[in-house]
Amino acid sequence: MGQQISPASANPKATAARHYADESVISILNHELKNPLTVISSYSQLLERRSRGVGDARSAKSARVIAKNADTLAAMISSITDAMKIDAGLLRFHDTAVVLLDEVKIVLANCRALFPSYQIELECEERSKNYTVSIDPARFRQMLQAVVVNAAVYSPESSKIVIRMSHTSEAQVISVHDWGVGIPESALHFVTRAYYRGDETHALQQPGLGLGLFIAQSICAKYSGSLTIESKVASSDKSPLPKTSSIGIQPRALSDSDSGTTVTLSLPFCTETAAD
Repeated sequence: MGQQISPASANPKATAARHYADESVISILNHELKNPLTVISSYSQLLERRSRGVGDARSAKSARVIAKNADTLAAMISSITDAMKIDAGLLRFHDTAVVLLDEVKIVLANCRALFPSYQIELECEERSKNYTVSIDPARFRQMLQAVVVNAAVYSPESSKIVIRMSHTSEAQVISVHDWGVGIPESALHFVTRAYYRGDETHALQQPGLGLGLFIAQSICAKYSGSLTIESKVASSDKSPLPKTSSIGIQPRALSDSDSGTTVTLSLPFCTETAAD
């Protein structure tokens, strides 16, 4: 049986009725919208292969565009339903023992495939390499990938993004640092809210629903962890990132012309096991 986040309620009947309604809407989104998109994606991939087989490059390219957009819509629906599950206390977790570094490497490979022009790197302290924890691996990857994708979306193409793993006496710490546009101080308290995408002008320039950091923070909170953000906008902002971050790792020194953001996930796991 999986665990789930469930809000306390003084009225069990009202809670049950609300959960039933929420589950019904989520089911409709998953089955009535997501399933047709899966069919569209599958058939467009089949069409692409057949077009390549007969040397029809134009049709193959068109089919690839259809599949890519179908997958994008399916991912957006998944994000919306996950956000609804979080609000309704229905997000399930299936914890198992995993080597955390292995899960981070999967996210690294996924993000490199999604953003091939970016320099996405991984730095890991020696003592964090064999760290085994009990966690839902799919939810962990969803959490970390949301943070890395957010860093890429708000960074110039071909720029550098660094994932760092470290370990304290109380927590496993994973930070994602980018040298992107930065987040104004006035917006820092809002970026983890559902559907927040900044001011209207900036939001229209960037893809996405504004759910990534909200979902990431919610998953992190399930494990009694914390998500913190430090950021610096362009040279007009005179409050740079601290030279030493909250996990004691030195980021590259920022000049007045630099901007960037560090998102830090602190997970209070305290059981360390040697990997096979």
